[in-house]
Amino acid sequence: NATLVTLTGDTHTAWANQLFDKDGEQRGVEFGCTAVTSPGLGAIVKEVDDLGEQFSNANEEVEWYDPNGNGWTLVTLTKESVAARYNKVSDVTQPDYTATIAATFTANRTETGVSKLEKQTG
Repeated sequence: NATLVTLTGDTHTAWANQLFDKDGEQRGVEFGCTAVTSPGLGAIVKEVDDLGEQFSNANEEVEWYDPNGNGWTLVTLTKESVAARYNKVSDVTQPDYTATIAATFTANRTETGVSKLEKQTG
């Protein structure tokens, strides 16, 4: 059985998704990385404060969505699991910035593919 892990980007937003087939069976996970410096959807739709939460709530496969952040995603792959740590920077216009962890998700290899995403805390 294949363990499907999809890495994607160029949408200037970050997300963590479950991937389902037409019958509703989970087939994999997807990690979308935000832009390092380009603005995302949140810069365009400024009047919706909870855009990420609304997007996630409206789409069963979307576990987490961040339309506002800039930064990078660190993906760690092992034989047994995959982890994605979404790092967010405080400012992309200044040489001095701070970096924080916006979210971390993991999924484990299973007999049939890959488990559902688990959001890590701390």
